[in-house]
Amino acid sequence: MCFSYNNEKVLEYFKHPDKIISEEIFGMQKQSDNAYIALAIFVVFNNKIDKNMFSSKTDIILKDIINESILNQCPTIQTLRLTLPSLIGEFVMDNEMYYCLLGTQLFDVCVTCLGGSFVESILKYSSSIFIKERLQILPTLEKKCSYTITVQRHMVGDFFRRLTTDMNNNFIADVLGNKLFESEEYRGKFVSYLYKHVNSETLTDASTGSNVLHIVSSLGYLDFLKYFLKKDNYKNINKANSRMETPCT
Repeated sequence: MCFSYNNEKVLEYFKHPDKIISEEIFGMQKQSDNAYIALAIFVVFNNKIDKNMFSSKTDIILKDIINESILNQCPTIQTLRLTLPSLIGEFVMDNEMYYCLLGTQLFDVCVTCLGGSFVESILKYSSSIFIKERLQILPTLEKKCSYTITVQRHMVGDFFRRLTTDMNNNFIADVLGNKLFESEEYRGKFVSYLYKHVNSETLTDASTGSNVLHIVSSLGYLDFLKYFLKKDNYKNINKANSRMETPCT
């Protein structure tokens, strides 16, 4: 990226890379540069864009991201198809089957700069692990984590609905392991969403095979444990996971 800068700018880049990258991104936004939306797509898809994603099946996703960008001049989907390859070498790396950004630091800065402007698309289309690692609600956390995206309070309901969808899709560890639930206040609020929206009779995590009782027990959240014990009617209290552990061991 810095090859396009003069010597003074290159030195500044190595001293303060986050600042330089941020300025570059905000400049793209101001100029309605197509690259701004291209970088946002990397954020939504957790830094991995399959080369086959530009199809009629994904047009609605791209349209949502474009519409949320609120740029003065928005590109067409066809223009975006051409924009990604044009960024190779400066922002983007070509990994044969997919595109990704050049390094984790660049991606982290893109998350910080762009994520807050695309929360609706992130809640709709990002992976459960991205939601877990990158989204937070302030001021619930004592210290603001770097490279995270703040969900504004008026979108907490949308955030919780996304989490309940992930619960129903058995991404239980990703949901309940969210740092948000270190707050007793938000655990209490989430229980009401669980009651209304989580319909799975058997909540077993897709990645670990542990049921929900194993997970909340390991996290030490007694309020969640009481809720799920009551919901489960105590049926799985002695059910072992793949490591032959029961929820209470």
